[in-house]
Amino acid sequence: REKIEGTVWSMLAGDGKLFVVTEEGQLYCFGAGQTDTRRYRNEAAALPSAAAEDRAQIQRVLQENPGDRGYCLWLGTGDGSLLHEMLRQSSVHVIALEPDAARVVSLRQELDRAGLYGTRACVLQGDIHSIPIPSYIAAWIVVQNPAVAGLDGTRQAAERLCRLLRPYTGVAWVAAADEPSLAKIDMAGFRVEVREGTTLVRRTGALPGSADWTHQYGDVANTVCSKDQLAPPLGLLWFGEEAAYADVLPRHGHGPPEQVVDGRLFIQGPNSLSARDVYTGRILWRKPLRDLGGFGVYYDHTYKHDFRDLGGNQRHIPGANVRGTNFVATADHIYVIQNAECHVLDARTGQTRQVIRLPEHAGTPPQAWGYIGVCDDCLIAGAGFARYGIGTPQDNKDVANAMTVFDKSAARRLVVMNRHTGAVLWTLEAQRGFLHNAIVAGQGKIFCLDIAPPYATRKPTETSDGGKRRAAAETDPSAQGQPSLPAPAGRLLALDLHSGKVLWEKHDGAFGSWLGYSDQFDVLLQAYRKSRDMAWEPGDRMATLQGATGAVIWDQKITYTGPCMLLGEMILTQESAYDLRTGRQRMREHPLTQEPVPWEYSRNYGCGTAVASQNLITFRSAAAGFYDLTSDAGTGNFGGFRSSCTSNLVVANGVLNAPDYTKTCTCSYQNQTSLALIHMPDVEMWAFSDIGASTAPVRNVGINFGAPGDRMTREGTLW
Repeated sequence: REKIEGTVWSMLAGDGKLFVVTEEGQLYCFGAGQTDTRRYRNEAAALPSAAAEDRAQIQRVLQENPGDRGYCLWLGTGDGSLLHEMLRQSSVHVIALEPDAARVVSLRQELDRAGLYGTRACVLQGDIHSIPIPSYIAAWIVVQNPAVAGLDGTRQAAERLCRLLRPYTGVAWVAAADEPSLAKIDMAGFRVEVREGTTLVRRTGALPGSADWTHQYGDVANTVCSKDQLAPPLGLLWFGEEAAYADVLPRHGHGPPEQVVDGRLFIQGPNSLSARDVYTGRILWRKPLRDLGGFGVYYDHTYKHDFRDLGGNQRHIPGANVRGTNFVATADHIYVIQNAECHVLDARTGQTRQVIRLPEHAGTPPQAWGYIGVCDDCLIAGAGFARYGIGTPQDNKDVANAMTVFDKSAARRLVVMNRHTGAVLWTLEAQRGFLHNAIVAGQGKIFCLDIAPPYATRKPTETSDGGKRRAAAETDPSAQGQPSLPAPAGRLLALDLHSGKVLWEKHDGAFGSWLGYSDQFDVLLQAYRKSRDMAWEPGDRMATLQGATGAVIWDQKITYTGPCMLLGEMILTQESAYDLRTGRQRMREHPLTQEPVPWEYSRNYGCGTAVASQNLITFRSAAAGFYDLTSDAGTGNFGGFRSSCTSNLVVANGVLNAPDYTKTCTCSYQNQTSLALIHMPDVEMWAFSDIGASTAPVRNVGINFGAPGDRMTREGTLW
């Protein structure tokens, strides 16, 4: 019997001995009989000391990007002294490229003896042209010798170097003041400085055409559509899972999706919020939070019990689909709800900078914080939860179960504050309840629906799937002594964002549970959020209004599922598209017959709902799927991994972000990992088309025998 120092990683038996390896890197060998124990210590050798000039040089390099613990790409190692000093003074991971094979071997041996090789550093033979280094990986690039590094004075070499720098913060330090290719860099988002015999190249901004994803539905306007212009074909930027699996909510709890701002991806677990680097997947910080004021448990009901709606139908937890998100992100701060408080976290470090509390109301302590949104310098809060008194929970388990969702779907009052100081600007009391999914803002206005939700007012004969109930007394709480609420008698409001002044108010025609706002056209969409993983809603009507006046543009009976996505002049539902200005269904030319047919897209089985960007619709279609809006060729798959029941395929910051959100999933997909995809022109992407039957003659078709799917040419031929 022998005590092992550490955690056993693996064991191997042979030659009458037992070999044990621990996670901490210890190796043990046990044999039969009594023998003296021999111990061998692998003591790390200190790196050679550096000259004072080298120490000062590295200090200057690190000051150019303080606080980043990311990757440093080292091009040309010289005698190794500067590289050693970088490792000594920082916690960065150095990836060194060196064309000299002998120098590669010796440097690897030095770093290995110091206990740094493979954990803090690696050395590869080659330069930036011969080794396929991933784009955007480097927080720093250090070039000791431009010629050795592959900087040959050409524009192509300079652009290659720039592409390796991380957007927003990347810095390249070049030990030359006269590198001609760097001096002529005129790419957007880069700044070149020459000082003290060196050249600095700074990447100061976002990728061209990229955009953020700041709220549950993309923005405070509920467009469910990223402004990011990432276009297919897409290829792998990185994959892996540095985060602990416990830091992710279970998929059937339908927690809020990730939010992506300025190169940081924010995602929550049951008791934490973490930030990850969009371009490498590194964990930037993790903030423990006290069950997120009940939200962690609310989104984690998968572990508690099955959810049944008011009709007794077993369903996934609607989660954030009904209640909304509990955090929103900006470039400087993350706003996280905890009970009646909002914790303001530093977006860069995760440290709490401020706690904003809801104000007292009528002399009573602050109530729970429900809705949260940010528009300009305003923090929009939904204070308290509207209660709809559905059923008698003590007598009906299903009703009690459902009420944990339904009675957290709307706010009793709106409170608008200055997001920097917490000063209250104005408040407004609801008559029925401000539905969280129907509070949107833009162009200095807030729009909100003050109405009872559809699942609180549905008729006894309506079921979740649109059919008829067997008997009201069996399934409807209204038949158990508590009548359902009367038909909606709500109001649709437009308020001045900064003063709370009512700009217009409509009672006739107030319906639904969803608002979306097109800032581009000042058009307000009024609709439902009917979907599979949602509380019951009819999904049979849609209308648009002019944001400035409230004038109805059109109001039509349309059958659809949501949430609706606003992409330019299109309203994208989960199946098809309608014109924002007219309400007419969008048409397309049938690719084979060239006759006009409704524009639609299809998907295979999958939980969750689709989200959009300027060139892609992303969703689960068995595996992770997409619809390519640039070619209109059909639905495709990224393959190998599944996306979540929460929409987690978010296009933002020039990347398709796919953090693993499949906790508790038992589906047999090949890979369970987080990953990111970027535009790669050489990647092949195939699709399948569900274009519908037609009796018209075929006018144009391409046949590709043995192809794995469909592809559309630029000329419009569907192969």
